[in-house]
Formats: sequence, structure tokens, C-alpha cells
Amino acid sequence: MLHSPTRDGSPEFARLWERHDIQAAPMLTKTFRHPAVGEITLDCGTLTLTDRDQHLVLYSAPRGSRDINASKPL
Repeated sequence: MLHSPTRDGSPEFARLWERHDIQAAPMLTKTFRHPAVGEITLDCGTLTLTDRDQHLVLYSAPRGSRDINASKPL
């Protein structure tokens, strides 16, 4: 439960909080063919920087996977 002073400080926030209107962002994967490491599949996430009209794209691989080991030299 959210700390009540936070809810009490903004009726609008409290109303939105109670709706539980959230969804997890879909996880995308992308596969690349790199000349040095071969085929590598990475999870792809995007962070939107609305004040700059930009998107930051983040690539990661599961810990201990072949893909993370292949991506280390990159």
C-alpha cells in the first residue's frame, strides 16, 4: 500500500493509484549477425525522453547466457 501522505497530498494521484491502471511494457528481442561473434539475440527495451523527443534503446542479454558471453567483446 502506498504511504498515505503521498495519496493525501494529491486527490488526482490517489484516484489514479486506486485504478491500478498499469501494464507491463512488452519485451522485444532482436537478433543480430555480427562478423566477430556470429548470431546474437538480445532483449530490447525503449525509454522515451519526451522533453527531448528522443528514444533511448537498451539491449541486454540474460545473465549467464551464450548471448551475454558473446556480447562482452562488443
